[in-house]
Amino acid sequence: MNATELYELLEPYNLPHLECDGSTRVMSWVLKGAGVEHVVMLGRLEYLEEQVVEPHFWIVLEDSGLVVDFKARMWLLNNEFAPHGVFEKSDFPNALYVGEETKIMVNKVIFNMLTRDPKETSHGNQV
Repeated sequence: MNATELYELLEPYNLPHLECDGSTRVMSWVLKGAGVEHVVMLGRLEYLEEQVVEPHFWIVLEDSGLVVDFKARMWLLNNEFAPHGVFEKSDFPNALYVGEETKIMVNKVIFNMLTRDPKETSHGNQV
């Protein structure tokens, strides 16, 4: 899959109530289901050498090196020039990702909990 196809696969799961850890869990589950090899990263994002987001989770696709990060802009004041989506690191020269591969717990139960509408109660009723 190319970056555009991956973006189209993952963008519906760019849920506003999730931060980078929850978003990474959800995106990892979707990628796993699609058979896309990837690693989860934990570290920091340095932007314009002034802003640091730490800790931060993101995904790197093993075959292409593409980055999946739908939450960087959330922490960088919705800066339209900050990283977002599925991209090559070179697309955002002012952003430096520094981190290590990590394991992150995700299964169908966690996926369902993270992707449900936060306005619903545990019984599925509207609040």
